[in-house]
Amino acid sequence: MGVINDFKFICEIKLLTNEHGQIMEYYPSNKYNNRANKKLNKYGKGPFCRFRIPNTLNSEGVYIIKVNNDIMYIGECENLSRRFNLGYGLISPRNCFVGGQSTNCKINSYILQEMKNGSKVYLFFYETGERFKIESKLIKKYKPEWNANSGKYINSVGKKSVNTRRKEVNDVGNISKYYPLEKFLNIQNVSRIELTFCEIEKIIGEALPPSAYKYRAWWANGGHSQANAWLNAGWRVDNIKLGDSILFAKNSE
Repeated sequence: MGVINDFKFICEIKLLTNEHGQIMEYYPSNKYNNRANKKLNKYGKGPFCRFRIPNTLNSEGVYIIKVNNDIMYIGECENLSRRFNLGYGLISPRNCFVGGQSTNCKINSYILQEMKNGSKVYLFFYETGERFKIESKLIKKYKPEWNANSGKYINSVGKKSVNTRRKEVNDVGNISKYYPLEKFLNIQNVSRIELTFCEIEKIIGEALPPSAYKYRAWWANGGHSQANAWLNAGWRVDNIKLGDSILFAKNSE
């Protein structure tokens, strides 16, 4: 299960407009009390839009965002309505800055640019308890442009044709099997979290290699591809109990 045909159409994304039918744009970073002098993240400048989906979609699973007929983003969530209505569709000032959820800013910006260019944006959903595993497999298969971390897309909107943008090479094809761990850590709202080896294996959808059980060096903060999973999410390995559990700590901002 978890193939594209299993996904249910949810809705067409509709942006909030003013009385003249014009898309309303926002700059939430201006409302943030930036006492710590944090920098804007790569997508935090704005402008952003606002939108909502039905608020009764409270299941966990995998979602797909399509622009016209193209799959542009694949993600996972614990609660679909909350993910969109309190995440992508309503950018909080905090998330515009380093340490916030920059993915919210990125997806909102992309949706805004596409709709300003006249495109249609659609949401599809597949309810599943294996969301990390299925998300990872679908990303590897379809290589959605918005899942890339290169930032190429946002710089190309309005400068290249849609067909040209769809053909650009990105880094998603080389996604690590540990990407679901990165996704999991990226949505945690705590500063420290301890995961058992079994929990980590459940998140990534497969067994860890024997070296992960035997060698502390496997969990080093850098030098290995698996380390990108926690480093890209802004975390580090803080304590290791070989064969038992790993304590992750969020990097100080």
